[in-house]
Amino acid sequence: MKLFRWSWLLAFGVAGVVLAQQTVSVLINNKTAQLETVQRNGKVFVEAVAFAKALGATAKLEGGKLSVTTANAPLYTQGTTQQAGGIGVLGQSYTLGRTKPLNFLLRSAEFQVSRVVIGSEIYAPSLDQKLLLLRGTVQNPQKVEAYLSNYHFKLTAVDTNGENHVFANFLGREGSTTALNLYLKPTQKIDVFIPILVPAKGTIPKLIIENKDENGSPVLRYDLSKSIRGLSAPYAATDPFTALSVVTATSGVYYSTKKFDFKLASVDYSTEAMTNESLEPSERLLLATFVARNPIDNSDSRYLLDLKNDLEFSALDADDNINKALYDWYKVSRPEPLREFPQMVFNQEAKFRIAFKIPRDLLVKKLKVRGGLRDFVFDVSGTK
Repeated sequence: MKLFRWSWLLAFGVAGVVLAQQTVSVLINNKTAQLETVQRNGKVFVEAVAFAKALGATAKLEGGKLSVTTANAPLYTQGTTQQAGGIGVLGQSYTLGRTKPLNFLLRSAEFQVSRVVIGSEIYAPSLDQKLLLLRGTVQNPQKVEAYLSNYHFKLTAVDTNGENHVFANFLGREGSTTALNLYLKPTQKIDVFIPILVPAKGTIPKLIIENKDENGSPVLRYDLSKSIRGLSAPYAATDPFTALSVVTATSGVYYSTKKFDFKLASVDYSTEAMTNESLEPSERLLLATFVARNPIDNSDSRYLLDLKNDLEFSALDADDNINKALYDWYKVSRPEPLREFPQMVFNQEAKFRIAFKIPRDLLVKKLKVRGGLRDFVFDVSGTK
C-alpha cells in the first residue's frame, strides 16, 4: 500500500501510540468517509488515492507516480473552519488569494437609483441602468501589512440573461468618499462599499468575486436571488427589481442628476414678459422655480452652468402636447435672465426660474425634467 502523509491527521489523537492499520471515520465537508490509516514514528498516514476520492478529487497511481485531479478547491478563511467550496454565504468571511490573501465578507446587496462618489469619480446609472450596491468587510489575515486598493478585487455581476457586468474598480470605504489606497495592519478590517452598473430591468442572481492580483486563485460565487434588496418608491416598477425610466416626482423633494440635486419649489402663471422676450395678448408665461444643490463633498469645481447644460425642461398639457422651455434661466426676484452661474461649494443652494411661453387659455398638467438619473414628471395641474 502506497502512503501519502497528511500531518493534520494528528488531530485523530493517536500521536505517540504505536498502532496497527485501522479504519477511522473522517468528516470532510460535512460528509463522513471511512479511511484506513497507519501510524509510524508518531505520525499518522492515510492512503493517498482513498483520501483524494474522499475530497471529491480523482487520483491515479502508476509507476510510482501519483496524479491527483481536484474539483473546485474549497474556499476557506484562515484561522477558521473550512467553508464550502466555491459557494459564498452572506455574513461569512472567506480568504481570496494565496500569496497575498485578504479576507472578504459580503454583508448586503441592494439595488439603487443614485450616484456613488469615490474620490474624484462619480458613478451613476443612465436611464437603462440601475446600481447594484454591495457592502462588505475586508480583513488582513497575514502577519505582515497588506496593501489594499480599488484594483485588488474583481467583481462580476451576472444578470438573468447570463450577461456579465464588471465593476469599474470603484471600491469605497464606508462612511467616506475617499478612494481606497492604504495598508491594512495584521488582523485589521475595514467596511467597504462597491457599486456595479447593471440593467434597469430584472435582478442579478449571481455575483462572482476573485482576487484580481492572482490569476487562477479560487473564485467565490454568491447566489443573490433571494438575498438582494429591491428598489423602493418612486423608482420601482411593480417588479421591485426593475427601475422605472420615468419617475412621478413631488414638489419640494430633491432628485438627483449626476452632479447635482434639484427640486421644484413653486409654479405660477404670469402675463409679465421677461426682459429679453415679448408676449402677445393671447400668450402668457408658466414660471417654474427650482432649487439646485451641490451634494458632493470633494474639491472638484461645480458650477450651476453645468446643471443648465445637462437639463431639459418640458411643459405638457392634458393631451401630452409638449411646450419647450425658453432657452434662458431667469432670476427668481426679477424677470431677468441669469448672466452669472456661480461656483457651488458643498451643500450650497441656488434658485432659478424656468419660463414657458404658452397660450393664455392653456392649462399645463405636467412639468417634465430630463437629464437626471431618471426623467422626472411633476403634476402641476392644480396651478391656476
